[in-house]
Amino acid sequence: MQSRFKFPPHLNLQPIPTDSFAMDSPVGERSRTDKEARHGVEITKNVQMGAKEVIQAQFKAVLGLNPRGFAGRSDWPLQKLSGAKRQLV
Repeated sequence: MQSRFKFPPHLNLQPIPTDSFAMDSPVGERSRTDKEARHGVEITKNVQMGAKEVIQAQFKAVLGLNPRGFAGRSDWPLQKLSGAKRQLV
């Protein structure tokens, strides 16, 4: 699969094949809320996903920026990424 980004090997990307499945909590699951409506998801093309959460240093290595700006904490997980920035990936 081709990407417009050069991903460092330590991201440990795993293949996610095309498939369809039900997503979210099943009715009757403990601690389920009314906001968790079960729905179908279809992956229509093969993609890759990191085996672990992305840390800020990894995001910066690929895109050249740290959206959270925690100086000295590049080992923290990436969080609260805006919709506009998610479109870059």
